[in-house]
Amino acid sequence: MDDGVRLSPQALADLKVIAREEIKGDLSDDELQEMGIRLLRLFSILTSPSKTQTIEVSDQELRALKFLSHEIHLNARMPSVRELAAALGLRSSRSGHRMLSRLMKRELIARDGEGKLNLGRPEEYGALTREDRL
Repeated sequence: MDDGVRLSPQALADLKVIAREEIKGDLSDDELQEMGIRLLRLFSILTSPSKTQTIEVSDQELRALKFLSHEIHLNARMPSVRELAAALGLRSSRSGHRMLSRLMKRELIARDGEGKLNLGRPEEYGALTREDRL
């Protein structure tokens, strides 16, 4: 993992003291160098600005997502299309189904391997993709 980056002699000495206290043993300078570089990379990742993408949603989509989240996570059940439509003030279950389809198309919700609705992107929990269903 040597890419030319090295810890300073003082940083290496400080890390040696910490490692000796934490792991109750001695590591070679090469092992400490590698550990230090990995720690610095991890720290860099953790402190870098988030690269999350902002997703615009309509008021109705936001209400639908809140309702689904409440039912799925707090009530531990999947609501029916009729319940979704009623929660959104829609007159027909077809309108509720269209909302579900729109949220799925935008990957704001998806079905997992068991067919249950989940919030978020499909790859986050092993959802069925279109190719899996064909």
